[in-house]
Amino acid sequence: TDYAHWQRTILDGGHLRHQADFWRRTLHGAPVVLDLPTDRPRPETPGGRGGFVPFTLPDEVASGLRSLAVDAGVTPFMVTQAALCSLLAGLGAGDDIPLGVPTAGRGERSTEDLIGFFVNTLVLRTDLSGDPTFRELLGRVRAVDLDAFDHADLPFERVVEEVNPERGAANPLFQVMLTYQNRTPAPFTAPGVDEAAFTLRETDTAKFDLIVGFTDHLTDGSIGGAINYSADLFDAATARTLADRLVTVLSRAVARPDTPIGSLGVLVAGEEDTLLRGWNPTGDHHGTPSVLDRFARAAADHPDARALTHEGGTLTYAELDSRTNALARLLLSYGVGPEDRVAMMLPRSATLVEAVLAVAKTGAAYVPVDPAHPQDRIDWTLQDAAPALVLTDTATVGRTPAACTAPVLVLDEPTTTDCRQRQQDGPVTDAERPTPLRQDNAAYLIYTSGSTGRPKGVVVTGRNLARLFDATAEDAFGPDDVWTLFHSYAFDFSVWEMWGALLHGGRLVVVPYSVTRSPDEFLSLLHREGVTVLNQTPSACYQLTEALTTPGSPGIPPALRLIVLGGEALDPARLAPWLRAPDAPRVVNMYGI
Repeated sequence: TDYAHWQRTILDGGHLRHQADFWRRTLHGAPVVLDLPTDRPRPETPGGRGGFVPFTLPDEVASGLRSLAVDAGVTPFMVTQAALCSLLAGLGAGDDIPLGVPTAGRGERSTEDLIGFFVNTLVLRTDLSGDPTFRELLGRVRAVDLDAFDHADLPFERVVEEVNPERGAANPLFQVMLTYQNRTPAPFTAPGVDEAAFTLRETDTAKFDLIVGFTDHLTDGSIGGAINYSADLFDAATARTLADRLVTVLSRAVARPDTPIGSLGVLVAGEEDTLLRGWNPTGDHHGTPSVLDRFARAAADHPDARALTHEGGTLTYAELDSRTNALARLLLSYGVGPEDRVAMMLPRSATLVEAVLAVAKTGAAYVPVDPAHPQDRIDWTLQDAAPALVLTDTATVGRTPAACTAPVLVLDEPTTTDCRQRQQDGPVTDAERPTPLRQDNAAYLIYTSGSTGRPKGVVVTGRNLARLFDATAEDAFGPDDVWTLFHSYAFDFSVWEMWGALLHGGRLVVVPYSVTRSPDEFLSLLHREGVTVLNQTPSACYQLTEALTTPGSPGIPPALRLIVLGGEALDPARLAPWLRAPDAPRVVNMYGI
């Protein structure tokens, strides 16, 4: 009753307003839900099932933790807080990490001798932006924690009311709790009680997504701990790995506190070898053929095979090779070569594919600029890319910004066509390029969507491009395959589509834009052209699936053997009609290029 009276007194006065203002200000804009590496989506109604995984810090890590705490002027708890936040950030939770922390609720001296349960919960919001060193992060943690503990009188339930966060199935304000308990040499005793120690104990329930608890055994200097995890979200194996990763991060942090947290790493022993060499045996690719060598081989082996189809028109490999050789020489006459950038603002057509191949033969990198994009994006891209040359046609040249100082070549103008026809059409050699072409030269510069801010230009080398197809050799692409160029050439999926066909002697079908907007028409095209390799984002494939299951649909194209999905997260259940068919095509979720 004394404690309740004291708490009611402070909450009825100006002290309450001061504390409420602090928490509203401190937690404004905090993440609603941390993005944790869960095994399952969060259920709408938590089941409350949990699990328990213990761990122990090696002796040298435990002693290093205490030494670092003394050296940095922080508590051991703060070291564990910084380590846990570093781990969560490294696993994709972002650089704004709120943790829940229980406090004794005995900040007033008058409460020290009272018997009762006065525990409150604080939210400690840690800023990890800018990739600070671990020591710098400890300084941030110390400032945050001391400020929070100075405002620890407001009950957590009242903090939630004051901050009023967006509500959902997750716990409000935080989903991960951190505890740190000291076990003293002389345990607490009382009549009828042998020992009372507050540590995280094994349980089959869970109140939060994760509770990470440390126990500092002052008698022998050891530090143990445990993770209590929500079984709604995590498997036991995942929680075990999280515990191992936390010990790893702590080990590295106390040994190298002046290391940026992004460089501490979260992989445990053996994982790096598994990821880099076990699952991704790259080998030595320095002697492998370049993409131009592979195209030349395909053209030599299959000169009369159809290489490119667009709206009824067709080019054979021999024709495509000779036409792009001539166009490459025309581009070389403008002085472009390796490490130059050639912007392309062309509609989807056979000419677009020819231009990509011709730029590659000059050794320059192509920069795709979709003429369907907003004008301000076109203007910004051309300014940022600073191309040496811009390729357009009469339909798109008007979108070239006046501020662009690079020469503009309109490919379908009669004068350009005449100049191109006068060029030799034999193989282009290094003797004709300003400098020799190497596989480590840039092959293309492609811009991100800009959904998180300004679009970012990403340079990809010829060696990177060649390795993409080395890594997918198991798909056994060949001259009998028919591919579609479905996506905008400013989207990197188009790189896979174009080169996938042309490096293996297959046929590339340029899909008209109007057909890409109609799943029914596209399904008909797949049947008509005998497409064998289909590349789609999941969202586009879901629409195609609806067309597939509509009454009167022609069904799954009989020639289709492989569906490659990428660019978005995939819900496999929505592809059931493709997967359950008797002669179902193989489905690969490549996600990114």
